[in-house]
Amino acid sequence: MTLPVISKAQDILEQHGVKPRNAIHLATAIASGAGTFITFDSRLSGLGIIPCDDLSSLASP
Repeated sequence: MTLPVISKAQDILEQHGVKPRNAIHLATAIASGAGTFITFDSRLSGLGIIPCDDLSSLASP
């Protein structure tokens, strides 16, 4: 993990109140230049931080 990723994760935590692990995942995706973040957590797709493919509807109940 790099300092820019840690810094971005901290910004995401402060601005959006997500769990630390989710902030780290999002910050890492942004830092790596990912065009889309794939998630099963529908709450993350609505943040507007990075385009998300929300696969939560595919998860078993």
